Amino acid sequence: ELFRERDLAGVQLQIRQGNALHQSTWTDAGTVDMALAPPRCHSNALVEIEELGTDGVMLRWPACYSMHEGLEALEYQISWTELLPGSDFLGESKTLVLKPGSPDESPTTATATNTATNTAAAAATTTKTLEHKLWGLHPERQYRFSVACRYPGLPRHLADGAVTKIEASSILSRRRLEIENL
Repeated sequence: ELFRERDLAGVQLQIRQGNALHQSTWTDAGTVDMALAPPRCHSNALVEIEELGTDGVMLRWPACYSMHEGLEALEYQISWTELLPGSDFLGESKTLVLKPGSPDESPTTATATNTATNTAAAAATTTKTLEHKLWGLHPERQYRFSVACRYPGLPRHLADGAVTKIEASSILSRRRLEIENL
């Protein structure tokens, strides 16, 4: 089953004809259901976490690929949530959207150069790993990370139904602050 009912987005269409002098009235609105298959990742995809000192991490995840010809641009949204000390309750959540084509906001490719397109055919022959550094984490807190992949520039209801989410396999634990004596 490629689509679920919640993945469908209804679009209302109305048409009218006209020229520079006259226009007809609008037709009655008709609804067309539209759906997109979400971007795909290889099975068992996980976000890997590498600590960078006490306040940073390098996140790595497999690149997703588009399920639709012509929709090759993908954006990634990194989310991280603080876990409150001594409990499983979630604290503050933050997100960062990495847009395609923007050098300051794109994830970098960890494997050589980014020459493959994000299509299903290209994904069958190659697996790219993307990475992004996050700084400003508090060493005394624990964090949970995830990465969501979606098609940019689509109407919200259509885009919300076509999202793939990749979770980290573990929680980033508290890090000890080490103070050197001089």
